[in-house]
Amino acid sequence: MTSFRWYLVDALIRWLLDNECTPHVVLQTDLPGVEVPGEHIKNNRVVLNVSPQAVHNFSLGPKGIEFDARFGGVPMHVRAPAGAIVGVHAKESEVGFEFEAEESSPEEISEMKTPPRSSKSGRPHLRIVE
Repeated sequence: MTSFRWYLVDALIRWLLDNECTPHVVLQTDLPGVEVPGEHIKNNRVVLNVSPQAVHNFSLGPKGIEFDARFGGVPMHVRAPAGAIVGVHAKESEVGFEFEAEESSPEEISEMKTPPRSSKSGRPHLRIVE
């Protein structure tokens, strides 16, 4: 049976956005497969804003979470297996959930190692769909 963690994380993020809150995801950074900006890690954890205004190419599924964001103006691709997600909460109120870290199997981690998506300018763009 697959882990239900990412389903809960997805539901919490959607609920926070529906309630006009800023969703923050907490990642355990000392697990294999976690790729985050090192300068923001404290006590083997990092808290990341995953609101649509802060990230691009957001993806959350059974294998994990990944997105593109800017840290101090520097673009970076963030990636972590689902078991590294140890919390989701609202920036404004700290309402949310915490989880125990789960180490992913080497197969799950290698499946996540897809090349990061790149955009031509690195900036958001609009496309008209008729």
